[in-house]
Amino acid sequence: MLNFPLQLIPEKDKDEAWHKLHIDVFTGALGTSNSRFTASKEDEFKNYRTYNSIYEPNLKKYITAPNGKAINQKYEVWPLARQKVRQLVSDFMSRPKKKKVSTINKEAENRKEKHELDLNLSRALKKIDAELSEVLGFDVNGEKNAEEQAQMEIPENIEKYMAMTYREGAEDSLQIGVDYLLYAKKLIESFKYGFIDCMITFKSFYKVYILDGNPHWRRIDPRNCFYDLPFESEYLDDCQWFVEERWLTVNQIVAEYELNQNEVKQLENISKNGQSSVSGWVDWKIGEGLKVKVTSIEWKSLMMKKVKVSPNKHNADKPFYKSVEDTYKERKGEKVETRVVDDIRECTVIGDVITKNFGRVANQVRSVDSPEKASLSYVGIIGDATTDMQHSLVKELEYLQDFASDILFTIRKVSKKLGKRALVYDMSQIPKQFINQANKDKNGTGPLQLVMHHLSEDSLIAINSKDESNKGKASSFNQFKEVNLSPSGDVTELVNLLALIEDLASKVSGVSPQREGQTDQYETASGNRSSIISSTRRTEIYMKPYDGLIQRVLEKAINLTKIAWKDGKKARFFMGDGSMAVLNALPDIALNDYGFYLNDGGKDMQLKDKIDQAAANFLQGTQDPEMILQMIKVFKQETGDEAEQILEAGLNKLSQIQKQAAEQEQASNQEIAKVTEEGKEKDREVKREDTKAKVDIAKINAGVKIDIAEMYSEDTRDITSAQEKGKAFAENAKIEQAKSNFRNAQKR
Repeated sequence: MLNFPLQLIPEKDKDEAWHKLHIDVFTGALGTSNSRFTASKEDEFKNYRTYNSIYEPNLKKYITAPNGKAINQKYEVWPLARQKVRQLVSDFMSRPKKKKVSTINKEAENRKEKHELDLNLSRALKKIDAELSEVLGFDVNGEKNAEEQAQMEIPENIEKYMAMTYREGAEDSLQIGVDYLLYAKKLIESFKYGFIDCMITFKSFYKVYILDGNPHWRRIDPRNCFYDLPFESEYLDDCQWFVEERWLTVNQIVAEYELNQNEVKQLENISKNGQSSVSGWVDWKIGEGLKVKVTSIEWKSLMMKKVKVSPNKHNADKPFYKSVEDTYKERKGEKVETRVVDDIRECTVIGDVITKNFGRVANQVRSVDSPEKASLSYVGIIGDATTDMQHSLVKELEYLQDFASDILFTIRKVSKKLGKRALVYDMSQIPKQFINQANKDKNGTGPLQLVMHHLSEDSLIAINSKDESNKGKASSFNQFKEVNLSPSGDVTELVNLLALIEDLASKVSGVSPQREGQTDQYETASGNRSSIISSTRRTEIYMKPYDGLIQRVLEKAINLTKIAWKDGKKARFFMGDGSMAVLNALPDIALNDYGFYLNDGGKDMQLKDKIDQAAANFLQGTQDPEMILQMIKVFKQETGDEAEQILEAGLNKLSQIQKQAAEQEQASNQEIAKVTEEGKEKDREVKREDTKAKVDIAKINAGVKIDIAEMYSEDTRDITSAQEKGKAFAENAKIEQAKSNFRNAQKR
């Protein structure tokens, strides 16, 4: 930490000079030759030049002027790093962001636990009432209580409901409040520029404060700020001091700071003279005009604070504390304690001549459970903070971009020689003007270098026919009249080398060609998708820490609503998808501490892709208009959880439709079976009637036959009887004749 003045001093001694002394201490430390602040800023400026494809001409003379004379060709930097960064920025802005505001103080936790207990108790009582009503045969609660219980829905999984769905009124209103700040106040755009900072320097910073009655955050250029480095974290959660240097125009200073008449005159004198009383506070650039340096510092000071302690009849271990004035005298029966608490201080110096905004920071957010703690209004991330060096994406790609730019320059240079031939040049015939020009050149360019320059530009080869080996006499010229300079395989090799660099850049950055829309000719869809997923996982090392920074910015902004919206807040605004939302925050939001949750965008994006794929597959197999509309709603959702809920609702509706269709089909089948059975019954009835008729006819026929048979039988019996009688009479007659003959024979 810097050697700041003593902090635990009386309030009356913390005057303007004491506050300005903190900036002087920092300015003195910044001006030292071995300052670590200066060294880190040089690297950051270099990273921004790499991102913006800006090069230093002096460092490129080895290729733009290889023989001391500039080549007639412009050197361009290939934006390799910017391509990869923009791809990541595009992916980051399209990541689903599920936001959740939650109360985190102890009293709020107790309320939630009580509500969860009430739900479990209601479920148990409802089950008991249902069993009792079944046993008794009537509803024990009555019709009115039954309606009330029907209205109060008890979730199936109470624990999951409390963790994921349940929200108190303050949480619900601030959930809309976050969207109000992001979309109505258009603060979501600042996160895109902060992410670009993170890719360039692996650092990103924001200042969270109250502006025009609303929480507000402002991006801070990493090149313009200095801070107390964290020890075991990448975030500035426990930062002790933060310095911001901004270069502002006079109009910007007058608009932002409330200057009195004398201060405005001082500022006008600075702008009129173009200089300040101390060098380094005024700068003038072409196209930007005059700018004045404005240095602001915020640090965590200490102060002694008196508090009155009152007993808590509900919880003896947690008494009530009330802040009182330092002049407060303890009364009989009271208990007053003096405690050391955090006190956030600030000071701003404009052009080293005007001191503004010095004193205690106005809106210090303190915890309900730990009011003695406070934090700075600055939030930031320093990637790889524990390794003492930031390995940003642009820094990792700097060498490859430089190498690729040289190759492209060489390819352009070599391509100019395709099909060209060079003439053999006699060194003894160097024009006198070359020699004279070389003698006048202050840069030390000799005549041979001029010849070599024209050799490169005009395709000439220099020889000397009067060298010392021939004692100054011209030798016979029997060499080639011309030389073929056409680079047959050079361009191909350079292009292959450039492709190798592109492949190395993809491996270093983690951004695969498939992710950039480059697909091989024979690559399958599953292979392409697998490459994109692997690339996304690789780049989470950049995105996940920045998600943590966004979470901290929004959490600080939400807790600032306890001050900014202490009297309530009402607003109507458009959301990002064009829908209308209504914000209605009540004053009771100041009674809680709030935490903010931001989902894992990488996992959520993978989940959303799978849900979208399932919805797309289902969309191809359905013809129901209602289900088609439901699947389209799935595609419109921002997060995987929201898409899952819509898909689940659609599948439940489909199940109901299928169930209803099955019931209708079953009823239809039953009706068909009933009709079929009725038809069969009618057929059977007809058959029974036909059979009965046949039976009746058969009976009639049988009766007639019986009568005829009886009649025939009687007749037959009569004939038989007559025959038998005739036979008996004949036999009797024969017997009588025989007797008569016997008697006559005896008589004879």
